[in-house]
This record gives sequence, C-alpha cells and structure tokens, in this order.
Amino acid sequence: MHHLVVPRSEIFVARCQVLICRHRLSFQLSDILGIGANGTAFTADGRLNLRNARFATDESPLDPGFPSSPAAPWSRAYLRHLLLTDEPTGRRLLTLHNLAWLFDFVERLRASIVEGRFEAFRTETHAVWG
Repeated sequence: MHHLVVPRSEIFVARCQVLICRHRLSFQLSDILGIGANGTAFTADGRLNLRNARFATDESPLDPGFPSSPAAPWSRAYLRHLLLTDEPTGRRLLTLHNLAWLFDFVERLRASIVEGRFEAFRTETHAVWG
C-alpha cells in the first residue's frame, strides 16, 4: 500500500471538496444494505431498480462500466429473476455490488482530488446523480 504525503492545507481542501460532493451523493452503510436488498443497484448511469419489468429480458451486465463488480458475471435479467423469486443470493449480490461500487467511487474521488481534477469529477457525478 502506498502512502501519500499531502500538505495539511491540501488535506483541508480535499475534505471540503468531499463535503461538497457528499451533499448530493450521501449514503450510510445501512442505506446501502437496504437499497441492495430492495433491488436497487448503483451504476455509472445512476440507480437501477432491477425489479422493474424493463430488466426482465436485459442480458447486459449490471454495470458495464464496473467490470470488477461481484455481480458482473450475471445479467440484469438473471439478477432480477433472483430478486423476484426472493432468492437471498440476489439481494446479497446487489449489496456486495453496491459496496464495491461505492468503494470504487471513493477511490475515483480520491484520485480526482490528488490529480487536481476534482471539479471535472464533481460535474460528471452531478450530471448522473444530480
């Protein structure tokens, strides 16, 4: 693991920027667990509710922009089937996906701050999650 040495003033700016971003995209761990159990997944395109009928025949991956998702091997249609048949695996996969997605999001947020491109990241995030 690499440790960054960041001046104290930059840490303050980074914290302020995280708070700015958090204003629109805030979650608590309990929310993530409940959201996944209810059939909602976080994706690069925003939230998806897999219980919706439009996913019944959707063979695409849950989030094509996040291939390292724990749910990546299964299609949206199959995950929807698991949810509608009340199979616990469906809820677990979505919860694991949402946690992994959020960890990835935080890593991308951190990288945008370190690389000096937070404003672009914030604009992109707000365009999707507004």
